[in-house]
Formats: sequence, structure tokens, C-alpha cells
Amino acid sequence: LTLFYSYLTDQALEAIVSKCSVLESLALHFCQGLYMVKVSSMSLKEFVLYRVSVGREFSVEVDAPNLVTLKTWACVNMLRIHNPCRHLEVTLFDWCITRLEKSNVRTLLGQLAEIEVLVASKWIIEVVIVYM
Repeated sequence: LTLFYSYLTDQALEAIVSKCSVLESLALHFCQGLYMVKVSSMSLKEFVLYRVSVGREFSVEVDAPNLVTLKTWACVNMLRIHNPCRHLEVTLFDWCITRLEKSNVRTLLGQLAEIEVLVASKWIIEVVIVYM
């Protein structure tokens, strides 16, 4: 499922994902209305957030044990990955350094410790250095 320029509430997205029991790919491009995204799916293998429009804090929680690709080009100030697949490939860009908390960076790094492939922009590396 790929959505472009859609207005979604957090609850609407959760309902969509929960009703799609065989959903393997979810991509949100330039979507609005999302603030506390929670994606929980046994079947999801790919999750992409691209330039999600937000005006306040934006957090993402993913519980998808079969997820193998997670890419975010969104201004995320908290990202939690529950039950990550050992073969998960994570691509991170565009954290909001002005709203980022040190505990969120440490939590995310702890979750990514067993990840086989991590792609991060120079910006993300600088954030990690500053906040660690």
C-alpha cells in the first residue's frame, strides 16, 4: 500500500494496517495528520516514511517482526522498533535535532545494535555524536 499526499489520523492508519492482515509493504509519501504513528503487523516486510508533513513532535513505533526494510526521510524525533528482525535494513534521514532527546537516541541505538545493515546520513551521525 502506497499513499501519496493523503491526510490520515494516527487512528486511521492503525485501523488500515490492522485490517490488512497480509499487507507486506506500507509507504507514506508527503502525508499529513500523523503525529504518533504506531504500526503493528505480522506480515509487514517494508515500511517507508517519506517527507511526512508535521508541525509538532512526530514519533513512530513499529512492531513488525518480519520487517526487513525500514526507511525514513521524515522529521522523526522518536523512533521505536519492537521485536526487530535480525535481517532488518534501516535507512535513517532527517531527525529533528532541535526536538530530539538524548534518551531517544540511546534507545534507538540499543534497538539497532543487532541490525545487519544501517544506512544513515551524515546528519544522523552528527546527531549521534552530539547526543552521546
